[in-house]
Amino acid sequence: MTARLIDDAHWQILVTAARQLKQSARYQNASQKAPFDAAYAQLQDLEQNRDVTLKQFLKVQESLAHAVTRLDGQETTTFVLRQAVSDAELLMETARYVNASPLAKEELNKALAAARKIIQTDEFVLQSQVDQTVEKLQQAGGALSGMENDFSQLALVFKSAQADLTTLRYLNADASRRQTFKASFDQAKRLLSQAAANQELNAAVADLSKLAPDFQSAAQETIDLTTSELLKARKALNGKTSDLTQLKKAVAKMTGVDQTKRYQAAYDSRQAAFDLAFKEAQTALADPQTTQMLADRLVSQLDITYETLNGEEIEAFVPMSEGSTASPVTAESGDDDAGMLQNDDDQSDTESETKPAQNSHDDASHTQGQSGVVQTATLTKPDSTKKGKPATAALSSMLGFKRNLK
Repeated sequence: MTARLIDDAHWQILVTAARQLKQSARYQNASQKAPFDAAYAQLQDLEQNRDVTLKQFLKVQESLAHAVTRLDGQETTTFVLRQAVSDAELLMETARYVNASPLAKEELNKALAAARKIIQTDEFVLQSQVDQTVEKLQQAGGALSGMENDFSQLALVFKSAQADLTTLRYLNADASRRQTFKASFDQAKRLLSQAAANQELNAAVADLSKLAPDFQSAAQETIDLTTSELLKARKALNGKTSDLTQLKKAVAKMTGVDQTKRYQAAYDSRQAAFDLAFKEAQTALADPQTTQMLADRLVSQLDITYETLNGEEIEAFVPMSEGSTASPVTAESGDDDAGMLQNDDDQSDTESETKPAQNSHDDASHTQGQSGVVQTATLTKPDSTKKGKPATAALSSMLGFKRNLK
């Protein structure tokens, strides 16, 4: 009786299943692969001869099934590897890495690159390879020997520099030296703020405002260089005590201006501007921290606001009525002029009531103004030697309105 041969379809199913299992994590990560390898070798031997009997097929199939039950491999997991990468990245932000030797940093960089490659690949990776990468990464991190940063000297220099900002040594210094000092000061502040955020600061710094930290420790070399540059910038400050001589003279000169006609008859807005400039100048004289730039500016401000006082440029607005003639009136007229104006006005009122209508018509023909027309008369500063009300006051009273004179 001829042995029954296995058909090709059943054979292909068994071969395909065995190959797929050999590529899986169950086999690749197994600790005991020998039984499966032996059964798979028998399958490969029979694969060379397609005239396989049913008995041979069943025997190989049974051997493979038994070997599969002994495979203990699990799916590859990269959880521990990912955690090791995260720890290494954080370690690189600390002084242990920043201040470590170049060789030690290079070893960590290589181990970290290999770990990232495994995490990013789509190909199958053995669990043993993953575990070895984790071990190398942890060893490289442990080999870092960088010392913790010392901020004590920088903190001391920073405190002194912080006090300099309010002194005339800084405020009156040359612009270029102030700029250099401020740049060094800001760099020191950034390093100390970052150290405070990373809890690395080993010295207290008063009024240290924290900037947004990037949690990257600075190298000790950078800290020492910043300390040196800030010390150098402090020594270069050349500000001197402010010379307030001109400001004192300006204040003395302007004292009592508010009692003059130039001030009292000026526009309110110009009075306010002068008052503010005068007050600021007095305050600056009493302040020992007044800078030279501020003193010079206040002197100029006093001069400008004084020049804008327009109390001597008064204009009287005289309404013109029919049958009357108005002429410019100057402030040089005294009480006599004012009295003459009043008497002339009274006399005109009396005559206008008694004269015939035709005389009124004739008088009106000689006037230049018409009803509703306003003539402007410029007034000059009154003579201080004459007594009595100025002509402007008399004229205002005569016309029925008053000017707000202080």
